[in-house]
Amino acid sequence: MNMRILYIGALAIGAICIIIGVLSMTLIPLSITKRIEQDEHLGYDENGTFNAMTKRWIEPKYNMKIKVWVISVTNPEDVVNGSYPVVTEKGPYVYTEHQKKIKVKFMQNDTRVLYRNRRRYVYSEEESCANCSLLDSVMIPNLMFQARFVLVLQVASKSSPFVKNIIKSAFSRFKRETPFINATVGEVLFDGYEDPMIKWVCDKVRPLCSVANIPTRIRFLENDTVDGEYLIGTGLRSNQELGHVYAWNGQNETVWWSTAQARMINGTDGQLFPPSIQIYRDLPVFLGQLGRSIHMRYDKSVTYKGIPSYRFVIPSDVYDPFLPENKGFCNPEIPRYFSHDIQPDGCLPAGMFDIGHTKLGSPPIFMSGVHFYQSPAQVYQNFVGFPHPNCSDQSYIDIEPLTGVILNALGASQINVGMINDTFYFFQKIPSMIVPVLWLKEIINVDDDTRKELESVGRSSRMVIFKIRV
Repeated sequence: MNMRILYIGALAIGAICIIIGVLSMTLIPLSITKRIEQDEHLGYDENGTFNAMTKRWIEPKYNMKIKVWVISVTNPEDVVNGSYPVVTEKGPYVYTEHQKKIKVKFMQNDTRVLYRNRRRYVYSEEESCANCSLLDSVMIPNLMFQARFVLVLQVASKSSPFVKNIIKSAFSRFKRETPFINATVGEVLFDGYEDPMIKWVCDKVRPLCSVANIPTRIRFLENDTVDGEYLIGTGLRSNQELGHVYAWNGQNETVWWSTAQARMINGTDGQLFPPSIQIYRDLPVFLGQLGRSIHMRYDKSVTYKGIPSYRFVIPSDVYDPFLPENKGFCNPEIPRYFSHDIQPDGCLPAGMFDIGHTKLGSPPIFMSGVHFYQSPAQVYQNFVGFPHPNCSDQSYIDIEPLTGVILNALGASQINVGMINDTFYFFQKIPSMIVPVLWLKEIINVDDDTRKELESVGRSSRMVIFKIRV
């Protein structure tokens, strides 16, 4: 971080010298430039150990937590008979977040580094709502309910008479089920809930379920996992390469999307940004959890704990399915939930990402803004008890522009399940819709040590400018 201070001082002097026509740079000795080149990157010190920047990157000291609200459907029987859901939401259920880079390997003369980012979440009862418990019961759409008919029938068509009889018995035994399931909050989030019919079948013919890749537990969030293997620039050759993603899971493009533009891996990994952030330049970011790249756009200048910063947000054009550049993220298998003026063929309505398309079996799981922020009103207006979106539901990231250091970030997202009217008797009256299951806010704040060093960056820059002007 001290090298960031020196680097910024050099930039400030350079700018002033250009303005006033000063031809010499006597205030910046050559030794400083050399130290910047050595330290302003991920890599090693001269003694062979990781430098300070790398140590902080591997195990960040930032204050990180997620707050989750779970949405429960209170009228499942009415929904089966054609009504829209009446919902309640409860939370926050708060988790402390810990991140650590693992399997770190420097490559290509230390200009690239390979790593995986492991995220671990620990429940905080003290920070959660007073009457919150992970044992709280909620009623949610059973993600496996509609899919299991297809899965089980596919297995039955290729199975022995013995297996076919088991499956026939399962349909008879569970014929009174509805497309909703009662689960605990802990099961919905990280532990996973079991589909009763799938569990019953797989308990009797487990090897067959394993071969068919039929999941026995469904969870909406992952804990103590990684979101892929990243190959990024270290900044050794150029600080503008710092954090730039060159490959993910060994590939220089993703595999799910239909156009070359949609498959491209662009920008940084979202944790590192190069210095000298400009307000007129979008920040491209690759998100392994979404399997795609997005871009963030300057919104306004803010001050976080006394440090000036630029706020970047996700612009609406990232979510717009009617724009030609977003057509590659559509999928012809997406069902029709809404009219054509809201939902183009094979696409989702504005404000949504098809994250299920990147999962095994392509389940109808869709990510949106909180309370369907940036989605058309037709998506949420029929839900009773569901708050309408507002600006507080917007994701953003605050960056100190001289250094590129993240000061404060809010990642606000919502996970939803698609339900469609179908010929199966359970679905003959259900309205086609996208039902919210949970929404969360990931909150990241700079730690005190980094904040103090950034404050000294500001003081150093102002001091250099003052001396030049004098």
